[in-house]
Amino acid sequence: MRYISTVGSRKNTIKTQNSLFKNWIEPYSNIHDLEEMVKIWKKSKLSPNTIKSLLSLYAKYRKTAHQEKVETEPIRKLISRSQQQKRVKALSKPEANKLLDQCREDKELYRASYIAYNTGMRKGEVFGLQWDDFDFDKKEVLVERSFDGPTKNGRSRIIPLSKNLVSFLLTGKNSKADNYVENKLFVKKFDPTPIIRKKCKEISIPEITFHGFRHTFATLALESGKSPREVQEILGHSKLSTTLDLYWSLRKERLDIDFL
Repeated sequence: MRYISTVGSRKNTIKTQNSLFKNWIEPYSNIHDLEEMVKIWKKSKLSPNTIKSLLSLYAKYRKTAHQEKVETEPIRKLISRSQQQKRVKALSKPEANKLLDQCREDKELYRASYIAYNTGMRKGEVFGLQWDDFDFDKKEVLVERSFDGPTKNGRSRIIPLSKNLVSFLLTGKNSKADNYVENKLFVKKFDPTPIIRKKCKEISIPEITFHGFRHTFATLALESGKSPREVQEILGHSKLSTTLDLYWSLRKERLDIDFL
């Protein structure tokens, strides 16, 4: 896929794009009707996010191959609207605390889950953390990388830390039994989602993935009265509309019309 620019992309991103192009664009390059191609992708049970990635790749391919420009935005908007209709899975505060308690017996799982729940970080950002990223005097953490490269939007951001989170972090950092302090790593990399799903079933709460901690943080933040703009900045969304589309409808609070 040398004719599609991947300059500045992470290694895993380049690998994924090569695979997507080889399997889902190159074999159908003789099809000039984009909607027909999308139908094939849908019949193949590709996820909406994968199809949107393919649309971006296809547009790059056409441009690099000096072919007629193809308009992908209308189809992307249709897919995005269908995604928004699917309810984001987030836990209530009691459910989240119950799940965290269930994770305590696994030190690495608990450490990763606790920081994700209390900051709304993406999985890659959690596993990309280093101890030097934390400023305990200012009670904040600098998020400037994922475990395999830059953050999703390529930007760094600062997230405030609660008193409870600072206490939790300092307890771990000052522990002589913590092997990761010397390596400056916050937590070793592993896949927490299968374990999280299993523990949700064990305690009879809605099943979430590790990413569900991010959804839960965002939803609870909005319910507590934090402004959508503040939540957007903490989550690292490039657009405020992304935050609103995903989480605003999940709030349990509704407008008190008695203000009129």
